[in-house]
Amino acid sequence: MMPPSNPEPSNPTSAEPTSAKRRVTSAEARVRLIDAVIGMLDTVPFTKITARRIGEEVQLDPNVIFRNFDDVEGLFVAVLRELEQRIIANVSTVAGPPRSPMHISTLWIRFSLWLALSGVPVERLHPNPAVVASLRENTLRRFAIDPESSERAQSALFAITMAMVQTQVMFAQIASDLFAPDIVRDAAVLISSLADKLPELSNLLDAADLTSEDLS
Repeated sequence: MMPPSNPEPSNPTSAEPTSAKRRVTSAEARVRLIDAVIGMLDTVPFTKITARRIGEEVQLDPNVIFRNFDDVEGLFVAVLRELEQRIIANVSTVAGPPRSPMHISTLWIRFSLWLALSGVPVERLHPNPAVVASLRENTLRRFAIDPESSERAQSALFAITMAMVQTQVMFAQIASDLFAPDIVRDAAVLISSLADKLPELSNLLDAADLTSEDLS
């Protein structure tokens, strides 16, 4: 279940005066809270990320969460939105051969799944369509996919790329040899080469009388 939506009382014996905790703008508080939760995702069990613990992490009264995000769930959803933006920034700006921002992607996938299982309405977790479009565009550009290739080919390649990222999230820790740098690079090369081959491969499937239902 989600952490309780009511703030836990702050510790009156905290070493930092209450007055000092209030000298933070709303915009700064939002950034500090989001960054704090992202940092905790690596080291703290999700069920232990409570209002009190977040407040202690940023040295602010836990009530600042409720003033800026309505509740802890609202903060968590804002964290997902920030992770999405960081993934796009990575894909958009990192030079060199395509590579997925695995650390951020891992946090994004694991945290969104946990929120869904904790009862957060799925519609709150869905990325904005503009975010998906930007991620798709930049991913295909990084893989040097010809923008003149068919919409079908571009969508299929994007789906394969996202599946590769999710597979890494699920299995990298228990089968790291499957995702060594050379293998990931080879996978990227294969993905890049598939666009021109799609018509030929589709014809092979048609000749074998295989349908999309057979492959699902």
